[in-house]
Amino acid sequence: MKTFTFFFILFLFGCVATSNQTIKTPVNPEEQKLINQISSENDQIAQKAINILGRQDNASPAIIKKYEAMFKSCNNYDRIEALLDSVYLYNNQSDFLPGLEICLNSSNEDIRDEAIDIISDIESKKAIDILIEALANPYPDVRDEARDSLETITDKSFDCQPRWKQWWKNNRKNFSF
Repeated sequence: MKTFTFFFILFLFGCVATSNQTIKTPVNPEEQKLINQISSENDQIAQKAINILGRQDNASPAIIKKYEAMFKSCNNYDRIEALLDSVYLYNNQSDFLPGLEICLNSSNEDIRDEAIDIISDIESKKAIDILIEALANPYPDVRDEARDSLETITDKSFDCQPRWKQWWKNNRKNFSF
């Protein structure tokens, strides 16, 4: 009986240890090649890779991670705009929200405008979270568009971020699109 208990305990610890590990989805070599090409020095290669990846219905976690990295570090505004354009094509746009939120702080107004337009079109409570946070953005165009989007989405109007936060705190759970 002691042997059985010992092995049972080892089994439980083994299950606990593996349950905390992240399961990674393997990326096929062709997709990985295209993901790598997104950051190519050659704009034509990068654009072609973005176009091919954008033809998929859903972006893989590897694509989403690469886009987010590009949104954080790429200084090529044309490349960022191409990436944003391709986000419109994916069914799982809400997965891009962390990266889109990064774009709201871009020094380029076109990138900020496109990012907030995409966020505003995503029917997700996380998108509303981001829009409410954007009410305190340093750029007036982002603040104005966030307010307009929130008013359109919720059919509510508040004059400041704290009131929006309070309303959202009270209504988030039962809000539906």
